[in-house]
Amino acid sequence: MGDTGWLLFIKCSREEVLQYLDARQQQGFNVVQVMVLHTLGAKNVYGNKALEDGDIGKPLTTTGATFGDKAAYDFWDHVDFVVKEAEKRGIYMALVPVWGSAAKDKSVNAVNAAVYAKFLAERYKNNTNIIWLNGGDIEGDAKMDV
Repeated sequence: MGDTGWLLFIKCSREEVLQYLDARQQQGFNVVQVMVLHTLGAKNVYGNKALEDGDIGKPLTTTGATFGDKAAYDFWDHVDFVVKEAEKRGIYMALVPVWGSAAKDKSVNAVNAAVYAKFLAERYKNNTNIIWLNGGDIEGDAKMDV
């Protein structure tokens, strides 16, 4: 049974994520749909931006992942945290890498999409609880190159 937590990575703190995931587990959910990037200017509740200058081909990452260390804990570390916590609860994350409007308005093209896809594939290749989805209010046959 699935739930949609579209902006979970952006709107929720670690404490709120745990509360949400615990509630969904207790309710019997085993899948949560989330947008990795709703917009290319995405930043999380901690103020961490996902991308350099809104360029999907330039994910912003830092060295380290210690929560509480602002120089180390970045947007992607927060995504990692959520994915791992979901896995602990037997919950799959159905992830939409980027909302379709970014492809529709040509902010995402085949070249920078490939860079971003490689980044996601490398970062999450060992996570067994991810289901990748394409989506985001765009016709299925639109922007096939992207």
